[in-house]
Amino acid sequence: PQGKPLQSGAAPQSPRKARADELRAQGNARYCEGSYPEAVELYTQGLALGGPSPVLLTNRAQAYHRQQRYDDAVADCLEALRLDPRHPKGYLTASIAHLCQGRVAQSKACIEQAMQALGPGPATEEALARAQGLHQALDRIHQAMRNGEYAQAHLLLDRLAEEHTDCAPSRLVRDLRATIGKGLGKAHWTAGRWAEAEEAYG
Repeated sequence: PQGKPLQSGAAPQSPRKARADELRAQGNARYCEGSYPEAVELYTQGLALGGPSPVLLTNRAQAYHRQQRYDDAVADCLEALRLDPRHPKGYLTASIAHLCQGRVAQSKACIEQAMQALGPGPATEEALARAQGLHQALDRIHQAMRNGEYAQAHLLLDRLAEEHTDCAPSRLVRDLRATIGKGLGKAHWTAGRWAEAEEAYG
């Protein structure tokens, strides 16, 4: 979650805006504790008080994402990008939310849009490195599956879920596990490894 405290010497904030910033900070704290529904509620209150804010919207999108509410996350990201087309978190969070639902084309489109809107540079690279890493990991898993290397695909998927914990419970990972399990089961069955086949089919 994003957001910085008001710097000394800055113009004074309205009471509503100051309260919205307090709610954002409280939401960030709940997010870091893993209390994602509470974080969503606090960000929502902040938006109601302070008005539309790309920072609050993408913070709430991240909290939605952690609850597997991917469509809500994408909706908040789109609104944040409508307000500020150069907001990196909007592209990143939307890209990963799409990917977690198996919408690879839409996920990659978010990365391409970010490159067009933000251009090359440290901010762009930092914001998109994680999404690109996920795509590369997914490509390696699919390549292993195409080669019939289901054991390797299984290891790669475990690594992806370990490195990107917010994607571990997603539909994408569940569907891949099911497909890989069937491939492993078939390979074990063909080789006469009945116990291993039964375990793989699960």
